[in-house]
Amino acid sequence: HGPSSSALTACKNRSLSELFLYFQPVKVLEDIAKQTNKYGNEDWVKFASATSECTSEPEYDSEHEHENVVHRRPLLPCSKKDKDKRHRFQHNFKSWRDDTVGYILVFLGVIIF
Repeated sequence: HGPSSSALTACKNRSLSELFLYFQPVKVLEDIAKQTNKYGNEDWVKFASATSECTSEPEYDSEHEHENVVHRRPLLPCSKKDKDKRHRFQHNFKSWRDDTVGYILVFLGVIIF
């Protein structure tokens, strides 16, 4: 057994982009973009109260517990019918821009470079 013909072709062409897309198919990148948009701009959440009876782990707005950062209350998933619902992304100063496959590719390219 050896590499498939598409992997051999990408190697023979010395095409890093073809080789990358061999390991990360476009369908996977499309799913990542779709789920990112759903998580940030479509899912409903609400702030947890001190008496919250939620069974899931809360999510926090801040990951910097060791720094002097103003900590926010945890966010919990909720239904669209809940009174104090909101999306994770707040439209106060700018609007949501949908993530696309191109954006994900550029982001990964910057990380890899």
